[in-house]
Amino acid sequence: MDKYLDNTSTMPPKAIKSTKPKDTKKSTGHTQQEAELDLQHSQTGPQLSSAEDLVQILGPLLDQKLASIKDSISEVLQEVTSHSQRLSEAEDHISSLEDEVGKQYSTDLVNTGYNLWYYI
Repeated sequence: MDKYLDNTSTMPPKAIKSTKPKDTKKSTGHTQQEAELDLQHSQTGPQLSSAEDLVQILGPLLDQKLASIKDSISEVLQEVTSHSQRLSEAEDHISSLEDEVGKQYSTDLVNTGYNLWYYI
């Protein structure tokens, strides 16, 4: 038996066969992984209550701060909307003026052309 044990260090791990028969029955007890998961779940209990405490304490404070920020943002949004409307009105007015000037210019050119033909 000793000669087989000495050779195991030089043999690749795939060559080593287990002499223990495989258990095909499912175990009804907890495995090591299940035990670790249960332990982790039981340890998160205090952390969860701490998080809930933080939410209860910080929630109202954050709501106050966020409410003032929301009010400020609403005011700025109203101002930006007002300025945007004024810009749109100004653009429309400028466009109308450009159309009027264009019409007047073309009318003046036509009249000037007629006047030139009149003098010739």
